[in-house]
Amino acid sequence: MNQNKTVKFDTLGLMKIGEVAEKLNTTTRTLRFYEEECLIVPKRSGKGTRLYSKDDLQRFEAIMLLTNQGVHIQEIKQIANIRAASKTGNQSSHQVSDILEGFRKQAHDKIREYKKLLKEIERSDSLVRKCFGCRKKPVRHICDKCSIASSLDQSCLLSLIWDQ
Repeated sequence: MNQNKTVKFDTLGLMKIGEVAEKLNTTTRTLRFYEEECLIVPKRSGKGTRLYSKDDLQRFEAIMLLTNQGVHIQEIKQIANIRAASKTGNQSSHQVSDILEGFRKQAHDKIREYKKLLKEIERSDSLVRKCFGCRKKPVRHICDKCSIASSLDQSCLLSLIWDQ
């Protein structure tokens, strides 16, 4: 009988929470958390099993995209509820646009930081590779005599890697 329900759910295009979690590479607990935060309202089977549509899946993807980039759940709830709380499309579209502009600014800030990190990684890796083939023990009192030691001030990451 359970197999019939699964077939019936599939023909309706609905998925159980475990299937959604697997598709999104997350946990069922994470999905339940978004439900608890009223960001998703799943359909339920007669026995109470959560059932999600493709629209729910897309909604989860959007939530996870934002949370994975550090957007706070309150901001996500705010944007998710604007249309329902607005009197006109004009009002809601302006509010949504303002929030999206904030998300855009956050994304650009992260891009700048990641570019800075990539440069730092490349600079550090370039210096570390100069040690390829070195047979000496990598300790400060020995390495301080090496030409690479004079490059420590060029890389904050290398100063973390170098022993104190």
